Formats: sequence, structure tokens, C-alpha cells
Amino acid sequence: MKKMILLALLILTISCFWSCTGGKTDDTTTTTAATTEKAPEKYADSKFLGKWYNAYSQDDVADFELKANGTAIYKGETEGQWTENGEEIVIEMNIDGETREMNGYFVISGDGFVARATPENQHYLDDNKGELQLEIMLTENTCIDCIKK
Repeated sequence: MKKMILLALLILTISCFWSCTGGKTDDTTTTTAATTEKAPEKYADSKFLGKWYNAYSQDDVADFELKANGTAIYKGETEGQWTENGEEIVIEMNIDGETREMNGYFVISGDGFVARATPENQHYLDDNKGELQLEIMLTENTCIDCIKK
């Protein structure tokens, strides 16, 4: 009788253990320190990162916020994605039910001029005759010049 009770308890213990592990006996659910570390963000070193405000507006809400993980936020509400391809960025998001692709690049803006930011135009910045701005083409014919605050 004692042997039957011990055998029943042993079977009960094994079945409880088996059901708690979901039938798995290998230790695949453990994590290592390498898998729990935060992966480096895609654009962590990008010069395009940050909050960009309309250069000609007093609005306190950033027109665009570009995050290191590739997320773009327009006017504090609309979320999309951005990618960098050298000296330009491409922002993709859905605005007013329409998917838009916007290009952005650096320009140098000064008194009476706006020029693409190139090594040849660097002297405007060096001579304090202009400031670096991020120009984003909202549509084919409409752009916004943005500064960091």
C-alpha cells in the first residue's frame, strides 16, 4: 500500500512539473546579459537628430522631432519614420489620410540668401553671415526651414 501511495505521489509530482514547464525540459527561456542590453539605436550619431522648429515661427511645438530609432514626429502628434542617406533625410508619414514622403537637407540661411549647405558654402557659417537650417520639403512646392532651439 505504501508503495502505491509513493508511486502515485511520484507520478503526480512529475505531471505537475511537466505541466508547469509546458512540456519543455531544456532551459531555453533564460536570458543572457547580452540579450537584455539595449541595442544601439540606428541613428544615434546622426546630425539630423533632435527637435526642429520653424525658423520663422514663435510656436513652442517642434515641427519635426527626429529620434535615434528612426521615428519622426510631426507637430507633436503624427508619427512616421525617417531614414538618412548621406547628406539628406527622407521622412515618411501619413498626414490627413495621405501618405507623404518628405525630403530634408541642410541649408545655410543668411541676410537675403539661402544656399545648400556644402563645403563650398561653409564660409557663410565661418564668417557668421548665415546659420545652419534643416530644410524639409513638405510638398513638391512647399518647404519649411527648421532650426534647433
